[in-house]
Amino acid sequence: MTNGEDYMSSGEVGLEAQDVADIKTELDEMWPDLHGNNFYFWDMEWRKHGHGFRFSNPTSYFELAIHCKRKLDDIIGRDLVEYLRQKGIGPTATADYDNQLFPRKINREIHFTVAIKCNTAANGNSQLLEIRICFTATGDLDDCKNNVGDKKYIARDCNSRIIFPAQRERRDEL
Repeated sequence: MTNGEDYMSSGEVGLEAQDVADIKTELDEMWPDLHGNNFYFWDMEWRKHGHGFRFSNPTSYFELAIHCKRKLDDIIGRDLVEYLRQKGIGPTATADYDNQLFPRKINREIHFTVAIKCNTAANGNSQLLEIRICFTATGDLDDCKNNVGDKKYIARDCNSRIIFPAQRERRDEL
């Protein structure tokens, strides 16, 4: 969930445990941190994208995030990683993929432009860090390119060939 900009809001108000207590189980399942520190990750996401956008409190922001995740799962009929596996694109330590394969496969299913972001693994390979599926502030799917206006954003910081690491490998290499 972003508003199309990567920034930290001024006058940040941090996330408190009680802000997500009622939805913590859902967030643990739907929006986990690759490093295993979910609360820290959610706090960072709230400060970066939720606070100062349109949400007066973290609960509203995270409830919308859960709504968007469910909506995406309903459209593709399953979790995104499982969807990609069924399309022959699975997390692996060895195979590399054309960086446009991920957006193409997902775009065909949801009919909106998605973006990917990569980073460099410890071994020097370009690896998938994020698949960004954009939504409006009301939870409707939206083209990511319309949110950022940057054509390079569709494959940001990615080489032409990228690794789709398994979650454990991502934790080790990020």
